[in-house]
Amino acid sequence: MNPHPNSEDTTMNTRFNPTLLRTLAACALAACMGSATAQTHYYDGGQARTVSLQPDLRAEFTRGDNPRARQALAATGAVPLSGVGDALVRIYRLPATAERASAAAAPAAGSPVYREGNSPAGRLMALPGGVMVKFKPDWSRAQIDAFVAARGLTVERKLAMDGNWFLLATPAGQASLTTANALFETGELLVSTPNWWKHTVSR
Repeated sequence: MNPHPNSEDTTMNTRFNPTLLRTLAACALAACMGSATAQTHYYDGGQARTVSLQPDLRAEFTRGDNPRARQALAATGAVPLSGVGDALVRIYRLPATAERASAAAAPAAGSPVYREGNSPAGRLMALPGGVMVKFKPDWSRAQIDAFVAARGLTVERKLAMDGNWFLLATPAGQASLTTANALFETGELLVSTPNWWKHTVSR
């Protein structure tokens, strides 16, 4: 799900807590890495949707380009997948010996790769960063700002969609999924879902 590119910028002065997010992300990823077909979930509205970790794949993003992370990935022998990706993302296949080490290292610009659902045919998904949230219609901007700031997060912008929709800033990768799920599970939001990149196939 991608935010509208022309939405109003309403950046807050507070900052997300990168140490906390990295710790949460590392714990979540370590749990996922216990199995080559580890499954987790995210919330799409009120529905939990399954995604399956692909430990042999890694996504790197051109936004916030990180040459050092890309060089480190290339040094493992990772090979970009042909016909997968776009102007935003490159998907790499990791050599078997590098799969776990590379995923655990989680370069700042990159993301684990998932498949939608639990089928090998599910489309590929990655996490370029950010969480899309919808607050209750009677929440004021002051209430929204207080809720976000209390959790050490930052509003990246208000989205040009009907209702109290905002994009919250997170690093790329597992932090986006972990944060989205934690926010939804407070029970205070109508929607909290990662800002997914999803592979699309031309027809």
